[in-house]
Amino acid sequence: MKIAAYYSHLNGYEWLQYHKRDLWLELSSTIEAIDASTLRTKVSKERGQQGRMLYSPTDLNSTFLRELNKLGWKENRVQSWQTGIDAKSRKDGVTQAITCMNVRTGLRSGQPANCYSMR
Repeated sequence: MKIAAYYSHLNGYEWLQYHKRDLWLELSSTIEAIDASTLRTKVSKERGQQGRMLYSPTDLNSTFLRELNKLGWKENRVQSWQTGIDAKSRKDGVTQAITCMNVRTGLRSGQPANCYSMR
């Protein structure tokens, strides 16, 4: 596989280049090491392209995880619940409900610093 384009959400690419250059090199070498032609295992069921071979998302994910595990990466999922209490009372005395959002993070390096944090 190759990296065709970059989308740097909140300057994440630039942050990795400056602060965690070695992590970026590991990620880019992992992407280049994957042979995408072997991952066309999903058969389309769409009416317009029925029978067409597509890239399997589950196979792509498992291949990425396997390659990153070889470099010492481990999957680490962190769940945190963020609550935003909107205590604005309406005229009828009903308060709006508490909204909860489940925030999950994906891959993390075996190093103690979280490469996704901008802090």
